[in-house]
Amino acid sequence: MRPTLSQNHTEKEAAIKAAADIAEQRSTELRSRIDAGRSTTESVADRTDAENDGLILVTPQSVKELI
Repeated sequence: MRPTLSQNHTEKEAAIKAAADIAEQRSTELRSRIDAGRSTTESVADRTDAENDGLILVTPQSVKELI
């Protein structure tokens, strides 16, 4: 039995929300790493690596790929 349009829409909304939640969690974790790095004697290169890890691009296409 094929899912109804309503079921497909609900599943896509859930997937988009899950992707947004994961991105927010990852962003928060990386912000913490960056802040911790700034408060220690880490090298500039190490801090830059942590900051670059935090670049998350969420586009409609990337969300579609998650679904």
